[in-house]
Formats: sequence, structure tokens, C-alpha cells
Amino acid sequence: MRTIIDRLKLVLGGQCLSHSLTPDGEGQVPCLIIEGRKTGGACDCTGNARQPVSQEHQGAVAVAVADPVNPGWDCLCEILQLTGEELKACQNVPTEPVMASGKQVHGWCHIDAMTMPPTGNPEIVKSCPPTERRVIRFLGEGAPAAGATAFIGCVY
Repeated sequence: MRTIIDRLKLVLGGQCLSHSLTPDGEGQVPCLIIEGRKTGGACDCTGNARQPVSQEHQGAVAVAVADPVNPGWDCLCEILQLTGEELKACQNVPTEPVMASGKQVHGWCHIDAMTMPPTGNPEIVKSCPPTERRVIRFLGEGAPAAGATAFIGCVY
């Protein structure tokens, strides 16, 4: 089992992934995405696609806070991975905004056109190199905020 943790200055959406991730029975992958923001004390992790980082993931918060380029983040939130119908819509609907059950989808999902059968719509990852047709796709308010830094940790 190997873990990758990357500090990302840019939104991951569209960044092709070289490693395959194994979804669980619900279709989710073993990843955690934490967003670090500078809010001037107005931290809110309760909006769409956000929650406070759980106690079990505080080690990841410590890694983020210790990052040498930390610009003074005072708000660290977990960006939520989608489930159920919203997950299926994220993985399969190529045009945005993505809707599920009559509502816009906010959060992230994993798409992997390298699996058989593909996990999601291969059209969504067609711009990736042929050997890296995998992405973490952010939708709606699930995208990291402007000026934020997103940390992704995945087990593969």
C-alpha cells in the first residue's frame, strides 16, 4: 500500500493521474482532499461540499499546516467526495453544470477510463494522455476556492 500526498496550487480538475485507484463497493476511492484558505478568521466549513476535517484526519491537517509555503491559512476544510446519484452524475455527465435529482452537483469524484469497464464516461478524460486517462473531477462549489491550496492524499 502506498500513499500519495500532493500540495496543489491549481485546481486538480483536468490534471490527469498516472496511478489507478480502487473504488470501494459504493464507488468511492480512498482519497482525502483538504482545502487550506486564508479567511481572516471567517472560516466556514459547512457550505456545499465542505465539512470540518474529522478527528481521524487531523494528521493530514498537521502536514498541510507544516507546509513551508503556508501563506497563513486559518481555515482547513475537507472537500466531500460524492456518493450515490450525484457520484454517478459526476462520473458520467460530460457537460457542466452537472445535475442529479433536479439539483446541481457540488463535490468531487474519480473517473478512470483505464479500467474495464471504464469508471465513468471516457469522454470526460479524452484530453488526457492515453496512459493517464484518470482524473479527480471537481464540480460546482466542490472546486477549491480561488486562492486556496488543495491537498490530496490517496492510497493506491
